[in-house]
Amino acid sequence: MLAIYGLMGKASSSIFTIVAVLLWTLTLVVWVYDQGWLNPLARVPVLSRVLGFISNRDLVIANTPGIANGQPQPPPAELDDAERRRLLSAAQESLASLRGNDAAREDIFRRIVDPAIASPKNPFSTNAPATLVLIAGPRGIGKTSVAHAIAHILTGAGALKTARITTVIPTDLRGGEFSSVIELARAKAIAARGGALLIDDAEWLLSPDPYGGQHSPGVDFGVTIVDVLREAPGETVVIGTMNEETLGRLKEDAEHVRWLGKLGRREIVFGDLDNDALLDVLESSLAAMNWRLMNEEVGQAARRMLADLRDRKGASFDNAEACRRTAETLVEIATEERPDLAEKRVISREIVRLAEDELE
Repeated sequence: MLAIYGLMGKASSSIFTIVAVLLWTLTLVVWVYDQGWLNPLARVPVLSRVLGFISNRDLVIANTPGIANGQPQPPPAELDDAERRRLLSAAQESLASLRGNDAAREDIFRRIVDPAIASPKNPFSTNAPATLVLIAGPRGIGKTSVAHAIAHILTGAGALKTARITTVIPTDLRGGEFSSVIELARAKAIAARGGALLIDDAEWLLSPDPYGGQHSPGVDFGVTIVDVLREAPGETVVIGTMNEETLGRLKEDAEHVRWLGKLGRREIVFGDLDNDALLDVLESSLAAMNWRLMNEEVGQAARRMLADLRDRKGASFDNAEACRRTAETLVEIATEERPDLAEKRVISREIVRLAEDELE
């Protein structure tokens, strides 16, 4: 009997040792995976999902509709008719007030807004898993605001179930929350179902893969969101904002074309703000600081100054940022050079001339 107990003790000890070694090995592998040292595993779907689930299970739960903190959660509430009408009206007003890009604004109404209102069940007459709206243009023209307005118009018209907008930004790739681009894409696409998935500042789609892959992260990201959206076709709109160069490169890249071609694509291209719109933004920036231009003559001088600045900067011109910095320059010069004007918080023609010299 003692011999039997001895053998059982040795067997138990061996089993315990084996289990302990396996657990420590699994912990080590998951830790190494989290550090990004096993990036190639991110491209093996089964291994990626298993390790990603183990290492980031709280994150996966948090980003999966219907599950949070271990408890079933209801999906995002759908809007009633009155809420949809209010959302639609506000978004239409937002687009209608867009100045400086009249052709692009009319394109949005003709190709997106009007079809959504006329046929909310399938406004774009497509069998694709989702509609993709690509908004291209220079910096500082309000592309992100336009993207939000488009999403809200589609919701208000009844083409989308909820007003939720799930955003992907470049820092999501470097934040350490996701073990791979595939995991990031899947979590974001699942969270966006029924609403909008906004890929903001989408130039990163063509950047080097931070996980060490052979191609840009946008390829895995795009393929994955298409796969996820196929599970509930027609329920989600994907919106990307980018510069015009990025739009051209995406359309020319064979690997990106493969996933882009599986979505119902619409493209909206913006230019720089026109001269009147630049002046409007400048005056708004001054008003925010409780300053104003002295008269119409000063306004015309400021208008010419901004147009010249835009022409000199070329592609690097940031429309809204340039107007804000110009407003700050005008206020600074007025405060230093003309205390009498600073007291009245007014910008004169002389101040604009001095600003022109400084901004050159």
